[in-house]
Amino acid sequence: MVINDIKNIFEKIGSYKLRVLKTEDILKWKDNNSSRDHIRSIDFSELLGTMGVVVAAFEYNINSPELPEGCMSISPYYYFSNMYYMKLKEELRDYIYGDEIKILNHTPLKILANISGIGYFGKNSIIHNDEFGSTMFLYALGINEECTWDTISREESDCGDCNLCIEACPMGALDKGYVLNREKCIRYYMLEGREVPEWIGSKMGKRLLGCDICQNACPKNIRTIKMEKMPEYDREIFLIDNYIKNKDKGLKQYINPLSKLIGRNYARTKRVLYQCEIISKNE
Repeated sequence: MVINDIKNIFEKIGSYKLRVLKTEDILKWKDNNSSRDHIRSIDFSELLGTMGVVVAAFEYNINSPELPEGCMSISPYYYFSNMYYMKLKEELRDYIYGDEIKILNHTPLKILANISGIGYFGKNSIIHNDEFGSTMFLYALGINEECTWDTISREESDCGDCNLCIEACPMGALDKGYVLNREKCIRYYMLEGREVPEWIGSKMGKRLLGCDICQNACPKNIRTIKMEKMPEYDREIFLIDNYIKNKDKGLKQYINPLSKLIGRNYARTKRVLYQCEIISKNE
């Protein structure tokens, strides 16, 4: 069975949680909750033609190595998610090309993780659970075989009265709880490559990618993590001045190794250089 092969592959990748939902049940859940705007607008079209969905969460270590002076930082999430994605792509290659499974690249993974029972929505809009906290990489596959299906979960959050992530956000981007105000979010501007207002840029510190302030404040993430941390920063790759001083000569020698760490989509030359010019001004 393909599902057993998938589990064996996941075992080799790292610590994970897995659920398997029937596509029919997912679509019924959407129909039953379509009175809610954010659910009615969910695009599940990628699930058409599948019998079920494998939803998985892989743990990562949120603790960063020490940042060398003059260097920019990245959230460990981007290092680990790139590593997991590349490993999974390679391990699942034969199944993908054999049309036995398909990677779900455009389906909302946080919704699938929540309704599958993998985790709850935090007030910072990030999925968490008791085992991994919110430090997890989400992944989903479409399959076409009968198996034992998990039931749809109905509980969205377990945060209760806790507001620590809301209070921790320096930009007030979580002012409504469970809903991220993108226009105030530091990470949003890093990912989108949009023009960064001065009042946002001045709060970025030396961050090239990611923030993690709200995650570090979450009680779910106060736990002992057994897996290894992200590797020590390579000074040549992360030194801000290397990008700014060599922008007219070409940045290939820095961008190529950076893309191996965080992926080519995030290591686009113009985006990285623009970010370096912003954070070089910060103390």
